[in-house]
Amino acid sequence: MRVQQIIDQFPSKVLSIFNYTAEYGIENSQIDIQNIAQATEEEKIEFQTAVHKGFRLGQSEILKEMTSCYILLKEQNNLLKEARRNNQEANIKQLRSKIETLEYMVKVFRHFADFIVWQVVKGNHHHIRAMYSGSKARPSILNSNIESVITLVNEHHKSDPTCFALISDLTSFLDIGDVLLIKKDKFILIEVKQGAVQKKVFEFIDSVSNENFQVEEYNYSGLNDKFFDQVERTLRQFKKGAEYKRKMNTTSEIFPIQENNKAMKPFDQTNRYYSKLVEALENSKKNGVDMQTIEEIICICAITKKHEATYGQTVMEGFVKKHFKNQVKIYQFEEMFDLPVVEPIFFKPIGREWIFQLLFRQISIQMVIDLDALIQLFNQNNIETKWTSTKESHKQSEKKSDISNTFRKDKRSIKLKIMNEWIYLTEYTIQRMIFDNVLPTTIIN
Repeated sequence: MRVQQIIDQFPSKVLSIFNYTAEYGIENSQIDIQNIAQATEEEKIEFQTAVHKGFRLGQSEILKEMTSCYILLKEQNNLLKEARRNNQEANIKQLRSKIETLEYMVKVFRHFADFIVWQVVKGNHHHIRAMYSGSKARPSILNSNIESVITLVNEHHKSDPTCFALISDLTSFLDIGDVLLIKKDKFILIEVKQGAVQKKVFEFIDSVSNENFQVEEYNYSGLNDKFFDQVERTLRQFKKGAEYKRKMNTTSEIFPIQENNKAMKPFDQTNRYYSKLVEALENSKKNGVDMQTIEEIICICAITKKHEATYGQTVMEGFVKKHFKNQVKIYQFEEMFDLPVVEPIFFKPIGREWIFQLLFRQISIQMVIDLDALIQLFNQNNIETKWTSTKESHKQSEKKSDISNTFRKDKRSIKLKIMNEWIYLTEYTIQRMIFDNVLPTTIIN
């Protein structure tokens, strides 16, 4: 009963968090958001304070809802194990459905936390990618040092009403530091020092870092394998923080093709296919289902919940079978909520109605990308592009330098010749075209 109650409350909780994280600052300050450049310094401080208060309220709700979901997920997974032991098929199906819904809710709540970070960095991919270490694994807040983190966050909020302290574990990508403190337009990464053991870990690291450290003379009494495991975890956190700072000062780390290229203007109608997305959504509401193609490379299919129950994926599967020689992956648009570095759905200029219908699964979107057509487009624009062999792709994947998450299909990659040097198409590039709605021609430009 409690599970269904939490699930039923999901839409109202989403609307409440959206108000806090997207609208609160505008509603609770006197600033003219259309002419913010002309605002006085006092008005800007008032606005920033209101925005950060909204972030604080939103974060509290996100934390509360995620905690409830994780507690229920633990309970439901235990019940599922029991149902499997007893071969209760009907119960197993029902429990799986509830678990999937709760997991989806957690992803959406994390997406809101990501949305806060994206606003803070003004949609700058350079900052977001530098904050992400590459690991998709996220901690359950039931198993983290959340209480100590909350205490630290509250201390900062109490001492400075204009600041905002973000809890890193709530996001899908921020894993360098326990807290990201936003204070007077500066970002400060904070590690929470908690417990006697952690204190001893820091003391040990300080000692080892000293140039006069003598291995044989150090007192190792009471130090076991668990202690040194914690030392390694702490050092990894230090390394992540240092890597973030290094990347932020090295543009070529973020834009490896061309050091001086300008970042794509975020959420710009001229380089996205938002209008096609809206057209598919509007037509699906009238007809139940609609398909749109983008530059003869990307195909999107919008389908209402009612029609999805009837057709499922058969509409898109039929299209793929008819138009593609080889099997291609059908992407679900809601996969974006499980991806660490995607532009939040709340930034898409498609209208509130469609954003919430997508969030509440009233309409779903399926998407495919014609990779052969994409290769042809690159070649037509004087960028030599081709599939690699499986052997070459495997060899590339074994390199330590292959940290860019190279895109692979059927054990093959796609390589492009840029400035007389071969580079490999990344998952990130495909992700931008599918989930950030970037036009393929924009990728080339």
